[in-house]
Formats: sequence, structure tokens, C-alpha cells
Amino acid sequence: MKYIIIDIGSNTIKMDVFSVLNANSICLDKQEYVTAGLINYIENNQMNQDGIDKLCTILDQFIRRTDDLENAQLFCFATASLRRAANAQSIIQEVFIKTNLKIQLLSEEEEALLSMKAVQHEVGSHKSGIMLDMGGGSTEKVLFNGDTILSARSMPFGSLSLYRQFVTGSLPTPDEAKRLAAYVLDQFQDSSSAKQETLYIVGGTGRAFCTLHGQLYEKNSQALYSIHTSELIAFIHQLLLSDHTERQLEEIIPERKYTFMPGLIALGAMAKRIGAMQVLFPLGNVRQGYLLSIL
Repeated sequence: MKYIIIDIGSNTIKMDVFSVLNANSICLDKQEYVTAGLINYIENNQMNQDGIDKLCTILDQFIRRTDDLENAQLFCFATASLRRAANAQSIIQEVFIKTNLKIQLLSEEEEALLSMKAVQHEVGSHKSGIMLDMGGGSTEKVLFNGDTILSARSMPFGSLSLYRQFVTGSLPTPDEAKRLAAYVLDQFQDSSSAKQETLYIVGGTGRAFCTLHGQLYEKNSQALYSIHTSELIAFIHQLLLSDHTERQLEEIIPERKYTFMPGLIALGAMAKRIGAMQVLFPLGNVRQGYLLSIL
């Protein structure tokens, strides 16, 4: 069976095509994405018509590229991209009228739990720790112990929103990085009393880190990536102070050359606050979690 999952995020719109035999046999056949920056079209808490038109155009293009998958089941959901828009329901209605595509608007808790489902499927349900899933406009935090979710919440910042709020140039200055980190930690407000041994980071910024760090240090970024928190912090400081960072981002992860550093600084600040010894970067994501939830 073929499944098509479209994920409407604040920064990017992604489409994954899966072949599924059962919950333990899932293959990602194809992945496409468009950097749409929908958060940039939010004015007075509403998405303007330019943003809605852009969304409809991209979704229509995605749908047309799946014409050869007649028997595939197609699902579409939105996260903070529409949660932040007061006119979300009218957007969903207009998209349906123009594209015949039904959008499911995920709540903050649903998004966090679906990401967690993908992580547990990959690393094993016996694991424990904290998961951070950073998108363009929000970051989900889940504290878990095995199959038990101890807490789940969404924080109102992501890589794109942090770039817009704190960065004036291509990359954050050291002062901008400090203000950004202070804001993130103020929003983070970690309430877990016991320090966690392991932090799991998923989302686009995390995958971009694996790609960049893997190429610079000749590591396999396609496997389950692992790094000590102290190494992550040191790498962030290195990028902030290096004269080569902008060129490296342009060459290795050009699609995230502006949003990567704000996102990574935020993740580093939270990792340091959590106090985990090890940071893991699972390959799973909210789209895989969504697929697992419907199988």
C-alpha cells in the first residue's frame, strides 16, 4: 500500500511517499519539499491572501505529481503554520475548494505525540529521555519513560521565527545569539526535576546539523547520529566565531543558510539546560509518526 503524507509547516511544506507492508515494514520512496515561509504571511494573527494562494499553488503542484499513484492514500496536516492563524478554518475551507485536499489541523499536543511515536519506533519503546522537535514556528518538548509520556508541550518558537525575531543579517552576531538563547530558555522553563541522560532532537534543524557536522568531520549522517552535549555546544561556538560559517552553510545546507544557526543556538541552549550527556538525532519525524498512527 502507498501512503502520501503532506506536512504544512511554518517554513517548509513537505510531501513523503511511503510503501507500507505493515507497521514494521515502512519504506520512504520519495520526499519533496518547498521552502514556503508561510509564517511570513501572517499579519495581525491572520494569514493574508498571498500566503493562502501560495499554499494552494504548492499543494496543487504536489497533488499533480502523485497522479501516477492512483491507489495511494493521501493525508495532509498542518502544524504551527495554521495554528497561529486566526483564520485557519477559512484557509482550510479555501484549500479544499481549490484543491479538493482536506487539511487536518494538529494541536500542539498531537504534534508532539506523533513526533514521539516516530522516535520510539526507531530507537525502541524501552528508552527514556526528552525529545525536542523543532520546526519553523514551534518546538515540541516531550518527557517520556518507555511507553509512558510524562509531559508534552509546545513552545512558541522555531528556527524561522527566531531568525525573524533576533537576527538582522545573514547570521546571528554573538550578542544576537545571547539574546536569542536567553529568550528560548525563558520560554523553555524546564520543570523536570531529574536530569535526563539522553536528549533526542528531531526536525529540520537537527537533520541539517547531522549533514553539516557529518561532512565537516567525515561521519555518516545517514545513520542514527550521536554526539555529546559538550561537543554540540563547542560546535555552535565554533560556527559563531568562524569566518567560514556562511560559506559552509551555503555549500552544504543552502536551503537552511538563514534559519539553521538560530535553530541550532536554541537547541544548544536547551540541551545545556537539560543537562543530558548524550544527544541523539533520530531519522523519524512527525510525518512518520502520523503514518504509524493510522496504520
